Amino acid sequence: MNTKTLFFYVFLPALFAGCSKDYTIQLPPNKSELVVECYLEDGQPLRALISESTALLDTSTVPPVLVPALVIVSHGNVKDTLLPFAYVDRERRRAYNYGNPKRVVANYNSNEPYRIDVYDNLGRHAYGETRFIPLVPIDSLTPTFNNQQEAFCLTKFKDPNPGLPNYFRLLLHKNAAYDSLSLEILLDNGFANDNNEFNYGSGFDFKKGEIIYGTLYHLTVEYYQYLTTLQNARTALINPFAVSGEVVSNIQGGLGVFAALSSTTKSVVVP
Repeated sequence: MNTKTLFFYVFLPALFAGCSKDYTIQLPPNKSELVVECYLEDGQPLRALISESTALLDTSTVPPVLVPALVIVSHGNVKDTLLPFAYVDRERRRAYNYGNPKRVVANYNSNEPYRIDVYDNLGRHAYGETRFIPLVPIDSLTPTFNNQQEAFCLTKFKDPNPGLPNYFRLLLHKNAAYDSLSLEILLDNGFANDNNEFNYGSGFDFKKGEIIYGTLYHLTVEYYQYLTTLQNARTALINPFAVSGEVVSNIQGGLGVFAALSSTTKSVVVP
């Protein structure tokens, strides 16, 4: 596991409108690193986005710098090479530049790790491991109206291993499984009640006849730490009063994330 700090500097012209003095800001030295983003999903082909990190304030490299590399995903004694190609997953809003048509067959109870290795022509090597963990079903999605005919949705599910650390990501979408995001929340055992049940309510975002799609991800601790620290880092870049953001990555020799996604879904029509 590795931690990277994002340094940011904020200039507030509204507070200093009467000042005309120029300032020189010394940015910390920047070292370009391999950035790996790869998600394993049951039934989906192997795909990855391989790029290179740039200086925080460098706007000349948007979109990210893509790099030529050898990309290998291993599972047990099987090694699959991902070849260069361009693909945009519009449903999940992700882009990839390496892939293999072989589809992932998830075993949520084996605990056998997957490994990704990325080698570029500069001699850099980034790698990481992940695994599928058991699925956790959504027990119910219950819409409840207020007096303005707006409904919130109460999502219920059970803690699969009370007393052990467990981490979740809950998404609620409206009328489509991937569009119109209404709720995104990261949860741990602290949100469970005395009966080891999670009961989480959304805002009043739904109306009669709409379809609510719920997706529940059971997260490894590494992926949970990545998501929580990524959220904090984004807040730090927006809010000048926030602390600098530290993103915890499970990629060694680089940045990014390698995650096997264990998810269940449920839907309900608002009556």
